[in-house]
Amino acid sequence: MGEPLTDPRPYQRVYADLLARIERGELAPGAQLLSQPTLAAEYGVALLTVRHAIELLRRGGLLRVEHGRGTYVAEPKATSIVLVVDDDPKLRQILGEHAALAGYRVLEAADGDEALGILGRETVGLVFSDLRMPRMNGIELLRQARGRWPNTVFVAVSGYADDLVSLYESDVFPITVIPKPFRAEQVRRALAMMPAGTGDAAEGGARGAPEPKIESATPARIHVLVVDDDAYQRALLAELLRLQGVSVREAPDGSTALEAVDEEAFTHVFLDFRMPGLGGAEVARLIRLRDDRAVIVFLSAYPEDVVRARIRGVGPAPVLGKPFDPADVLAALRLSLAPGEPLEPFGG
Repeated sequence: MGEPLTDPRPYQRVYADLLARIERGELAPGAQLLSQPTLAAEYGVALLTVRHAIELLRRGGLLRVEHGRGTYVAEPKATSIVLVVDDDPKLRQILGEHAALAGYRVLEAADGDEALGILGRETVGLVFSDLRMPRMNGIELLRQARGRWPNTVFVAVSGYADDLVSLYESDVFPITVIPKPFRAEQVRRALAMMPAGTGDAAEGGARGAPEPKIESATPARIHVLVVDDDAYQRALLAELLRLQGVSVREAPDGSTALEAVDEEAFTHVFLDFRMPGLGGAEVARLIRLRDDRAVIVFLSAYPEDVVRARIRGVGPAPVLGKPFDPADVLAALRLSLAPGEPLEPFGG
């Protein structure tokens, strides 16, 4: 009866085997893994089991996943330290998870005094510091720390307007500030400010692998995910897009959409607001955590003000009414992923 308890779970078995192959050098840095379906068949497990094992290895900095390209063994790199200073343990955990997923070692401090102690013992690449804390607040921490550790990047975090006014009027300004609640994109950009030679784990990829950008919204460069539980509406929109020369993938629900985003990089996601299971607002939030670059366009028969009230925190997102106007769809496609870039007209 006790023997099954000693058997590893399937994802642990896959994780341990891939880890051993990397450590032995059988899978060298830069090597591409077999596709996830192929690995699932090779190990005799479900596809989600392989994804779980790969995610654990990615979080540990051993693999990098390039959406639409494949999974690669990561190059060895020094691990920079990110210090998160906040008296709220939940917010420390959230910020720390963002940094850890980007490949950084994370330390935490509950106030300025504790943070100064850590800075004195460790070489810290970046500090996220809350402004409102007991004992020593964030402004005083910044005042004492920035001069002593000039090579460390400091980022202020605040959810109160009066704290920001105090910061702007203080001698520690200018400094990078991200608001509460923050978005993953804001944290990622803050991590990217860390100087070269302190880990270079920012952007979630290996050194020397630049983030792909879409130069302008031309049909050949657009890859769209259409998410709608209404098969007719989904097919109608997908066909309209394909007639414009756009690459399209369809998803009938939120869970399938998230699987698609894990497998491919999309420039645009046309997302039904009301769906069974995961609703559009929650799907959008989860997509943002996976890929901040995709333009999300909501589709809904509800009034636009009702939809916008429910999607706060998702970030800028057009809302198209149902039934949609083809001209509005094409206008949404012209939303470039790089603000300020020229938009080329569609043919036809």
